[in-house]
Formats: sequence, C-alpha cells, structure tokens
Amino acid sequence: MSVAIFVLAWPFVANSWKVLEGSQEGQNGIPAVFLLKTFILIFAVLVALQGVSLVLKSLAVLRDGAGGTPADGEGSKGV
Repeated sequence: MSVAIFVLAWPFVANSWKVLEGSQEGQNGIPAVFLLKTFILIFAVLVALQGVSLVLKSLAVLRDGAGGTPADGEGSKGV
C-alpha cells in the first residue's frame, strides 16, 4: 500500500515542485504548498520502513521461538 501511495502521489508532488505551487488563497494562504505535498511521499516511506521493521521483528521472534521471555523487556513486571 505504501508503494501505491508513493507511486500515485509522485506526479502530483513533482508537478507541485516544478511550479513551486503556493496557496490559491493569495496573501492569507500557505506560501509553500509543494513542501506540504512532499510529506505525502515522506509518509509513504516511513510507513514502509515501519512495515519492514515489524517483519524483521516478527521473523526474529519466530526464529528464536515464541516460548520464553521477551527480549525487549515486555511482559510481567514485578510479579
């Protein structure tokens, strides 16, 4: 899904940078809309990285076995 968001948003962001898009509201609008649209791409990259992180963490749990104590300190504390 992150790849789809990135691919579909790329033309809009690139065009926005090409014309250095500003707000249509004139003086009261946001002066650099192209910077805000860039956050769409940043969002897609960060969500994809989070997905990779979760996959790697899940693979580590499966490899080490689900039984036993959690390595990151989660679980029962002060029993």
